[in-house]
Amino acid sequence: MVVSSWSNLNSLKKHQMRWTIENMFGAFKTEGFNFEDTHMTDLNKIKMLIAIISIDYTLYVLAGLWVSKSIKIRIMNHGRKQRSTFRCGFDYLTTFVRKLLSGNIYNDLEFINVTKLLSCT
Repeated sequence: MVVSSWSNLNSLKKHQMRWTIENMFGAFKTEGFNFEDTHMTDLNKIKMLIAIISIDYTLYVLAGLWVSKSIKIRIMNHGRKQRSTFRCGFDYLTTFVRKLLSGNIYNDLEFINVTKLLSCT
């Protein structure tokens, strides 16, 4: 239930957009990027890092959406997913890059599909 002092019928949509942004901030902080651990003070470097993390976040969410098409994410008793779309993409791409760097990718089709996904084509 969403309670709003506005008589706007779009309150639920606005809340959903806000919740998406909250999830992104969570990923920036503790759920993946640990942005606060950098202790940066140079404003230009902070802006550049935020831009890079934003692009990474978008790619992880895209990968999570792609992965969730083939792997069903369990819904918990409270009604939320066991893992967020971001987390699914983050875990998948982290594992993929580790396999790639160690030379353990044997599936050419997976490599081609991930490359297409990350190039957004």
